[in-house]
Amino acid sequence: MKVKNKEVKEQAKLQDSFKMILGKDNIAKGIKTIQLQGKKFDKLIHQIAVSTLNHIELHGDITLALNLLEAMPKHSRKQALKAWMLAFGKLKEEEIELKAEDGKTSKAKKIVYDGTKLNMIEDAIVHPFYDFIKEKEEVVYDHAWFIKTVKTLITKASKNKDLKDQVFVLEGLLPAKDKVQQQA
Repeated sequence: MKVKNKEVKEQAKLQDSFKMILGKDNIAKGIKTIQLQGKKFDKLIHQIAVSTLNHIELHGDITLALNLLEAMPKHSRKQALKAWMLAFGKLKEEEIELKAEDGKTSKAKKIVYDGTKLNMIEDAIVHPFYDFIKEKEEVVYDHAWFIKTVKTLITKASKNKDLKDQVFVLEGLLPAKDKVQQQA
């Protein structure tokens, strides 16, 4: 429950400190700033990323590359940068096994040094990470469509004796306020 309370506090803090930009001209100016600063920021990240590949070549040390990936902001193309680093640098992904305190294990991927690969710095310079992989198109979640579809499935399942036991599962997908009123 602590995580939820922390999230609520962070959201309240953000709302309290949020300053609305008013006026069409001011908003347009902000958009232009994002456009210009975004291009500069992409170039800076690219410069630092190439420099980390060079550092790996010189010292066999991947910590700066890992730190760069961790430092990437939420809006950035972190996965594109990671794929770019794996393609041009002396890096590879290995699957590792993680053990939890309760004894359960899970698999994860870890980036490690790979001295057998070529460090292709010249190619990395002319192929920036932000152009390396196309950005995936966002899929917009339509809550109203989802609720309508689940309700339709519940209605159909409740009318079919072979599917009646599936109604409970389908209802579990709905928020309490959207529960279907079942007829006896």
